[in-house]
Amino acid sequence: MEKRIVCLANSWKNHGRCVAGIELDSGEWIRPVNSGGGKLLKTQIKNQFGAQPKVLDIINIPVMKEDPLYYQPENYIIDTDKKWQFTGRFKFKDLSNLSCSGNNICLDCDFFNDNRKSIPSDELNISNCKHSLSLIKPQDLKIEKFDRSQWNQKPQIKANFLFGEKYYNLVITDDKFKAPFFEDNSLDECGFYELNTNEVYLTISLGEIYKRDKSHYKLVAAVIVNGNYSFRKI
Repeated sequence: MEKRIVCLANSWKNHGRCVAGIELDSGEWIRPVNSGGGKLLKTQIKNQFGAQPKVLDIINIPVMKEDPLYYQPENYIIDTDKKWQFTGRFKFKDLSNLSCSGNNICLDCDFFNDNRKSIPSDELNISNCKHSLSLIKPQDLKIEKFDRSQWNQKPQIKANFLFGEKYYNLVITDDKFKAPFFEDNSLDECGFYELNTNEVYLTISLGEIYKRDKSHYKLVAAVIVNGNYSFRKI
């Protein structure tokens, strides 16, 4: 069995990768995983050309079966004996056909019912969550480089944005988007930055349980920007 998806996330997950996208035939979200919702290895997600999937790639993913979890019902176990197939690119301008409207509740497990950063696992267990992924077009987007030096940790990159008349402050796990904040000297300073474009979509995902507080955190798994972009300190 194969799932033909447009890739809308390829982000860091516990030293592995978290890939997700929307199936073009059905419009349903697909999250390819190893058994039990496990992270994917870089070697497992290479296509026929030896490359990892990029956001907006159209790819055919061989899968074995559905493997829904209470907090990630879109999971499918991959067929590790077969390679992923790159078949083309999805146009940025067509993302509006896949995204949620700010006037609607996109997900039915309290994802956007409030602007909490996380949802307790016991609450999710009884909510019959059917979706844990969403593509949104944010308003008033600002990127925060959050200083954690007082805890002897490197800065954390977050997205601050308005959606559905609520403000959110969520951690970004899109390592490609975050990289300039650790590699570019002009972005050394902690604080808030803005992009030089409003042509941006965010892929929001619900993460694994955080054992310290037994909650699942809302994460920005991908920041999808049209064309080249730059940051400005504000």
